[in-house]
Amino acid sequence: MNKKNLKVMFGTTSGANQELEYKLNEVNVANNWNPNATDPKEMGGFNFSVEDKILRWLVRGDTLYDVEIPKDAEVIDCPSESAPHGVFRTNKIILSNPRLVTDEIAMQLYEKSTLPEKSYFKAMAGLCVRGHINTAKKIFEEKINKENINIAISEFEDFVTPQGEKFNKDFLSGYCKEIYDLLINYSRGK
Repeated sequence: MNKKNLKVMFGTTSGANQELEYKLNEVNVANNWNPNATDPKEMGGFNFSVEDKILRWLVRGDTLYDVEIPKDAEVIDCPSESAPHGVFRTNKIILSNPRLVTDEIAMQLYEKSTLPEKSYFKAMAGLCVRGHINTAKKIFEEKINKENINIAISEFEDFVTPQGEKFNKDFLSGYCKEIYDLLINYSRGK
């Protein structure tokens, strides 16, 4: 089965390189490409995912694109515990079919997703951040249980906590607070 390649960005710029403005329906060629590097900054190129793993990365943008890889492009499957065989880099990429990521699109991608269990908890936090509350609640309903609730809370807290800080409930607002409260209440048997 061929999986559809996808990329999520803010408009036509990537969160990884906001100086690069992608061209649509044309070959974009990386200025920096070192396929032997292991550090993404040194590797360069363009990252993309597949439809059954992209849910983990929806927090990184508001626009979803279809990805076509030119026949002469190089592609690297980057190791990823959070999305195995779902993080790729290439030196050439064609983007098409831009559409705003809505809660409905997030839900469709969730229904196709095949992520490791822990990745759903971070994805749930990311969905809250991006405003996709119905999909976040669906993950809560379908993926949280008594055996994994503590891991879910830990992963959620880790996601919403700024790097180098210790978790504080003040980091929570809106949908993130709503889902966090559901997690805490579930852990207390409520």
